Amino acid sequence: MEYYPGYTYQWFQGITILDTDNCFTPTGTGSYSLRVIDDNGCRRTYSFYTFLSTIIVPDLDEYPVCEAYPWRVGWVGVNPFASSPCPVSIEWYFEGIYQPIYDGEHQIPYLGIGNYCAVVTVGGIVTERCFEVLECCPPNPEFSVTWHYGITPYTITVQNYPLFIPDYDQEQFSVFKDCNNDGSPGPWTLVEFVNRTDPATFGMPIHFDNLEEDCLYRVRHRVTSYCRMQSYVHTEYVGGSTGIVGQNPNQLSLQEQNQQGQKAEIFPNPSTGLFKLSDNEGIQELMVYDVQGKLVFQQTQPDYTIDLAHLPDGFYALVMVRAEGNQNERIVILRD
Repeated sequence: MEYYPGYTYQWFQGITILDTDNCFTPTGTGSYSLRVIDDNGCRRTYSFYTFLSTIIVPDLDEYPVCEAYPWRVGWVGVNPFASSPCPVSIEWYFEGIYQPIYDGEHQIPYLGIGNYCAVVTVGGIVTERCFEVLECCPPNPEFSVTWHYGITPYTITVQNYPLFIPDYDQEQFSVFKDCNNDGSPGPWTLVEFVNRTDPATFGMPIHFDNLEEDCLYRVRHRVTSYCRMQSYVHTEYVGGSTGIVGQNPNQLSLQEQNQQGQKAEIFPNPSTGLFKLSDNEGIQELMVYDVQGKLVFQQTQPDYTIDLAHLPDGFYALVMVRAEGNQNERIVILRD
């Protein structure tokens, strides 16, 4: 209720006076009334009914970082409590330790990798929102491959590089064959695949046995990062009696391989609203969603520039649609 000097405010539930302030937060559901007495003694009564006793406080998402760290965390950009008619109290905690210097702030400086919590109090109702800033670098899906030829059975052995394994959450090795021997790759037939989710197995070699001597094989490694919500792909070609091993055997076309592992970089990020794509090849459509999951921008056949200057500061999900699969990225608009 807007405050007028000299006015008296009386909040009732039934015949019981609950408060005499101009701002009042119900403590439960039910019928309430407000009696306003102006400076001339005139009275006016308002009645209302509450069916929810909670105040919605926006969620805070996890923030994966790799080498470059955020300037600020929290409700970055727009203050979601700026229009609240009642006083808002915000307390911040980092790794469980109270940070009183940031009381009342909707965004705070980056304090390090770890757990952040904001305790928001509005009219006596306390809501806690927590999130993690976590170290999360894009995984490298490259691997070693050996083609055992000249002996029976013919076998492909793949092995992950130990340096890359810590960034893996899930992986899949797929083996395809081309037995046409016509000098060009494909069509490919799936021979076998192995899916692994246990980190203890990522360092173990995998053997694909009983293969054919004169076929060319394509070995695809797809690695998934849960914190980045994205998969990364690397492909190798092996096979034949000559023991071809490599990404481009006998000068085969790289088009198929590049499509499997193609990934556009987005920069700068954070940005004031203007983003650049390092590569737009094969991108059929580009979509941007806000933290509530609402589609706020859409563009078909995008060029190298993404103009989001019309959007407010904050976190957004960027989805690039290709025929072979989507690429998802998190972008940040930050102007101050």
